Amino acid sequence: MYRLLTIVLMLLSGFSVAGDLTIQISSVSCIGVDEHARYKYRVGFIVQNTGKKELTIISKSNRISSLDSEVPELVFGHGEMKADGILIIPPRDELGLVILHPDDGAQIFDIYKSKKPLPEKVIVGYQGTGINNGRYGNWEGLIKSPPTKVTTTKLCNP
Repeated sequence: MYRLLTIVLMLLSGFSVAGDLTIQISSVSCIGVDEHARYKYRVGFIVQNTGKKELTIISKSNRISSLDSEVPELVFGHGEMKADGILIIPPRDELGLVILHPDDGAQIFDIYKSKKPLPEKVIVGYQGTGINNGRYGNWEGLIKSPPTKVTTTKLCNP
């Protein structure tokens, strides 16, 4: 119950500040199939600070979640790591922390792998979470792109 309440509160708090950060450009391209027969997609997007204050974001993701809906969603984010209950604090450069002044943007790229090919369009999302006891002061919330056309190369044909 506590975990569900935490998730709901996190999502609600994200929507209240999402106006400060937007996804301006997104692209999704199939770049091949790996040795495990999974489709590899290069996903890139630009987040822009549309607010009036400086924001810190995490530009390196270590977590990609997918939601299968009418237009599938790929949400990129970064989570905490623990070992035997001990919170492991990563170096700042491992997170790719970027300070965005108003109107600044940052590029985020990652590889998404899937057993099934993606449909013609997907929604790309970025989720900032309060990791590592909030010590980096990064932006928290969830933003999504409009549906983005998926580009497929010859390397992805079955």
